[in-house]
Amino acid sequence: MTRLMKTLPLILGAAALLPNQQTSGQDDPLSKPLALRPDEMKYEALIRAPRDVLSATPLGDPWGNGISVLLNKFPANYEIPPHKHAEWRIMSVLEGTLYFAYGDTYDETSLKEYGPGSLIVEPANVYHYFNAGAQGAVLQFIGEGPLTGEFAPSVSERFNGPAGARPR
Repeated sequence: MTRLMKTLPLILGAAALLPNQQTSGQDDPLSKPLALRPDEMKYEALIRAPRDVLSATPLGDPWGNGISVLLNKFPANYEIPPHKHAEWRIMSVLEGTLYFAYGDTYDETSLKEYGPGSLIVEPANVYHYFNAGAQGAVLQFIGEGPLTGEFAPSVSERFNGPAGARPR
């Protein structure tokens, strides 16, 4: 198993090893009202987040059972290699520009541009990859956990950084 494959959990988001103070102790995160403004989100560098990415988990636990919301701030030109999840996810672009494509091989010519307000469905077991634009991007992921992931067989040494993803 390559170093890249061993570090897969690092690329998949935020906070499983850290407590989620906003939803701690709730069995169902949707059972209580929650209203947060952007300035109330607590972003931090977390153990399971890709290198140089700040994450917030305002609702639920992405690595636990049930629905959750995960927000990631990606720096400029940050690439995430082809990967898939065993569970569905819905991604929204909140800030910046995202270049996204479905497929098991990273191909820059297949990337399509998505700006704020864009919605992308990541069906279960469908390979996809993306690149944060020149200004970076803030993405919101809604999904039902536990969050899992697997890199495509085509992922090469190009993505062999500590978290399996890297700025270009």
